[in-house]
Amino acid sequence: MNSTAAERSLVSDLVGRLEIRMLGLVLALGITLSVLSPHFLTPNNLLNVLDQSVVVGIVAIGMTFVILIGGIDLSVGSVAGLTGVLLGRGLEHFPIPVAIVLAVLAGIVVGFFSGVLIARFGLPAFVVTLGVMAIGRSLAYILSGASAIADLPEAFGNIVYTNILGLHANVLTLLVLYLLAWAYLNFTKGGRSTRSALIEKRREPQV
Repeated sequence: MNSTAAERSLVSDLVGRLEIRMLGLVLALGITLSVLSPHFLTPNNLLNVLDQSVVVGIVAIGMTFVILIGGIDLSVGSVAGLTGVLLGRGLEHFPIPVAIVLAVLAGIVVGFFSGVLIARFGLPAFVVTLGVMAIGRSLAYILSGASAIADLPEAFGNIVYTNILGLHANVLTLLVLYLLAWAYLNFTKGGRSTRSALIEKRREPQV
């Protein structure tokens, strides 16, 4: 009897977890699409889905830390677009490694600017990131000349789609970043503090 109750409690806890429900939803969606289309579970289509998920996945890693501390960031899409435009423009004038570093540094500077306004000056995250979203979108529009940036170096595409262990380099990069974020959150003092911030926030009495 006790064993049955324990099993029911375990099942109830698992079903109650948001992660398990989301995983179940993804599995149900995958099964449905597999039934509707015989091409869904083909290797080429799955690799294509992974390729399209890289940018969103990388942004999601950063947003995970923001959500864990109970914050909000509305600017991530605009900042990602701005850094992409800067990368495209940088490839027109600099070698590929330099252009990549400059684009990453630009994203870091924008994030640091938002963080200082929020953490140092106590401004609301919603207001700051909303303003940065507008600024980033405007700068991307200006720097791109309101047109698509084409004619990227062929070597750049080769880097992105180089096959490593059967996966494209960009997908493998995403998986490595996931692993690093997981290791940081679970095995470092700063990561455990970040996770505990969410736990404490959940324990606060709701008004």
